Amino acid sequence: NDGWKDIFISNGIRREINNNDYFKRVSKGKITKDSLLEKSLAIPSEKLDNFVFRNNKDLTFDKANEEWGITYKGFSNGSVYVDLDNDGDLEIVTNNIDDYAAIFENTSSNKNNHITLKFKGADKNKFGLGVKATLTANGITQFQEMTLTRGFQSSVAPQLHFGLEKASIVDTLNIRWPDGKEQTLTNIDVNQFLEIDYTQAKTIANVIENKKNTLFSTIKDTAKIVEHKHVENYYDDFLYEILLPHRTSMFGPGIAVGDLNGDKMEDIIIGGAANNQAGVFFQTQNGFEKQNIDDLAKDSGFEDLGILIFDADADGDNDIYVVSGGNEFRLSSEKLQDRLYVNDGEGNFTKSTTALPEMITSGSRAYSADYDNDGDLDLFIGGRLVPGNYPLPANSYILENVSTKGKPEFVDVTKRIAPELEDLGMVTSASWTDFDKDGWLDLIIVGEWMPITILSNNQGIFENVSKKMKIDDTTGWWFSLKEADFDNDGDIDVTATGIYRTSWWENVDASGESWLEHPIGSSYSGVSINTGDISGDGNPDFVSASYSDSTVCWWDLASYSSVGTLESSILDAGNVEEWDSFVSDSQEPAGTSVSFQFRSSHDFSNMGAWSDTVFSPDTLLEGILADSTRYLQYRVILETSDSAITPELSEVSFDCSIQLGIRENPSSLWSLHFLENPSTGFFSALVSVAEDVSVELSLYDVSGRMVAEVSQELPAGTHSVNFTGLAQGVYFCTMRAGDYSATERVVVLK
Repeated sequence: NDGWKDIFISNGIRREINNNDYFKRVSKGKITKDSLLEKSLAIPSEKLDNFVFRNNKDLTFDKANEEWGITYKGFSNGSVYVDLDNDGDLEIVTNNIDDYAAIFENTSSNKNNHITLKFKGADKNKFGLGVKATLTANGITQFQEMTLTRGFQSSVAPQLHFGLEKASIVDTLNIRWPDGKEQTLTNIDVNQFLEIDYTQAKTIANVIENKKNTLFSTIKDTAKIVEHKHVENYYDDFLYEILLPHRTSMFGPGIAVGDLNGDKMEDIIIGGAANNQAGVFFQTQNGFEKQNIDDLAKDSGFEDLGILIFDADADGDNDIYVVSGGNEFRLSSEKLQDRLYVNDGEGNFTKSTTALPEMITSGSRAYSADYDNDGDLDLFIGGRLVPGNYPLPANSYILENVSTKGKPEFVDVTKRIAPELEDLGMVTSASWTDFDKDGWLDLIIVGEWMPITILSNNQGIFENVSKKMKIDDTTGWWFSLKEADFDNDGDIDVTATGIYRTSWWENVDASGESWLEHPIGSSYSGVSINTGDISGDGNPDFVSASYSDSTVCWWDLASYSSVGTLESSILDAGNVEEWDSFVSDSQEPAGTSVSFQFRSSHDFSNMGAWSDTVFSPDTLLEGILADSTRYLQYRVILETSDSAITPELSEVSFDCSIQLGIRENPSSLWSLHFLENPSTGFFSALVSVAEDVSVELSLYDVSGRMVAEVSQELPAGTHSVNFTGLAQGVYFCTMRAGDYSATERVVVLK
């Protein structure tokens, strides 16, 4: 009732019908007609609270469930607001699946004023649907339009409710009916139900406004319009990375403006998506003419992200640098190599095959500057992503310009002068600027899941001074960066914008030693992200964490069936062994607790229910699986009730040691499998042979390179062969024994 619209969101679907993990497991099993109901009822389900957000009167909102007493965990579908007790404030009513309806009484009329409008409309519009009401009270103007539908199968009463906070009178109330008739009332008493009668409205003559001078105008001369349509290639990012927060294959096209043919007029180049040609347009006195550049056409298979127009070889004309990127290519694809097109001085461009070092990275943007003060333009190239591996950090580069006139050449000096740029992050924007006024250009970088990073240029060697400047806690989704003297005090300030906040940082003392943040718009609630191969399929998954009420949890990515848990991959004892004992150990931050459950099955696609008992770490469990089941899975539960604690995956460890026993008569089997997959640091290959035989084990990385080989004479039975000293990654192990051969994939994590 303060005159500012709040937001209520009902939150409830009975079953998680978009739970792909559950349906994937179901598809692996046998489905019969008489099992459909059972499987439908087994779709994961979790009761959640609704959401109500208070308007802070500055375009931001704060969650207010507990403060306002609107808490209810269930499955709320329809919801309406309505003044049930006619006391001048709005109650909230929700319809809840498989439960009673809920009513939340509003008592705000005890402290704030209101006015409620009812309408007596024309014969064919009794309720006054479509009426627009504009109200001004105590210097604040509000607007509402009469419409009844609200959300899913819900309708409100045919009246308009205005909260007035402490205003003692409504200064003006303008009513505009759908047919154009209007009426205006003034000096209206508050805290009343006021009926507005259509018959009192009058037709208002149309007012023709004088045409105003504007900063911009639409160009209507079609000859001056650049006729170019971007065509995006089709690639389904979510097919291979189902947990992506957004697509990463559609960050283009890049665009750049500059004089490409030496006629002192600005030309345009627009990048193309993969398998689509970039567009180059030379400006003329009459508009723009499209150009055909053969080498650009030949490279249409590349995805053009950043485009930079600059004089690479100091010969007096502008060349074109194109950053290659995208998520649809293999990690080692040549389509991720950046390109330089050299100008012959007359607007003809040829691709240089010698000017750039090899940089197989999916990039974002290119920025030129003379970082070493030698009189030519060097380059910073931002790495955007690692294809198929969101959100792993990509490599960024500094390229030193060692060109001679007419012969461009750049050298990768990243390791020597700025080693922190390797695996820096998912760079989206950067800026060269001398923020400390020492005569050497510094580098400021932002990105997705990155803090604002400032690299100070110490006479050609870069140092990360973000922590020294106290801006290293700014991790977020940053997408744009710009520097300028925003406060007109003679030094360079920085502004950055992202999904969660937009701020500018004041260079307080002009030296770059002290910075002050000035938030713009909404505030940032704090989000962290961690990665790991959680599903055991060799591809990185991610865990995102944020404050949720008073509980911070480690979220389950396997089935979403239990809050605050993380499931292991399914462990396979193989055909020749059985589970025997389970011992575990854990480390976690103070104020948090760790526990675990397990389950086992003969059927990989149906692991059954979790154990009723919740075990504590440091507990030795022996004889836990007397039925000799082949598959075992455990899940870890991490929870804290202290909202000031935000544990991340890097702070928590859960180690377990699982012992196996040998089944009876194993000698009749041949097999290759791994006890733990994924494993950490090293793994044991369990080899079973039915006779005395020479066994060869070969281990390959994903590029096909052999990284280890073992050859042994083994007697009939089951044997363990250890592989150690392996880097994190995906490997393929091949076993050859007599006429038997097998290949299995194993994942090694840090």
